[in-house]
Amino acid sequence: MVEVNAKYLIYALVDPRTSKIRYIGKSCQGLERPNSHLRPFAYNHSRLKHIPVYCWIRKLVAYNLKPKIEILLVCESKQEVATNEKRIISEHRLTCRLLNVTDGGDGGTVKGMYRPKPLTSEQRIKRGKTTVYRSDGRIYASKVLAAEDTKVNNSSIEWAINTGRAICNFKFSLDGKFETKTKIKHNRRVLRSDGVIFNNLTEAAKAIDTNKSTLRSALIQCNNRHKGLVYTFLED
Repeated sequence: MVEVNAKYLIYALVDPRTSKIRYIGKSCQGLERPNSHLRPFAYNHSRLKHIPVYCWIRKLVAYNLKPKIEILLVCESKQEVATNEKRIISEHRLTCRLLNVTDGGDGGTVKGMYRPKPLTSEQRIKRGKTTVYRSDGRIYASKVLAAEDTKVNNSSIEWAINTGRAICNFKFSLDGKFETKTKIKHNRRVLRSDGVIFNNLTEAAKAIDTNKSTLRSALIQCNNRHKGLVYTFLED
């Protein structure tokens, strides 16, 4: 372990394979804090092991490696160390893939659970940027926001978009049109893209060893495509 006499430190944990900084922290106990990350108690603790920095440390340990401790700055007080930690983390985020889950200045201890901040609305939107229209005129920047405002889960919004049916008395679409999709008639002949013609949907389903409802759902939601084949209903 690294030894230094200073009490207030800004330190980094460096990947020994790439020499890249992966985590930046502060300490008011000299090297006690940075060294504590490297103890099995920390990276295997049931309430801590899900934290990104400890997941990374466990991967290194699996290869008989451990992070290198690098002292970035020696400070004179708690206030100074907290302020400088935020500044240094902000600067290094531009060039390093940091595992810090906050912007610094607060931090946690090995004894407590360090919870990541909840995602903001902007961060949730970035996970799936898809404009969603609701039949009452509302427009959402993502399916996540549409689901939250309607008080349903994401899969329900997907279902409503794919089927054209209403959920919670609202219809949803990706183009602002709210036409109910045509219902499938089971007694119509079906043409498969490889040229085979079936008398009805039931026969088409049996031919690929599936049931009628599974094939019907696939045709509604996947543009008439199922298992790499396209199905078309023939006019009577």
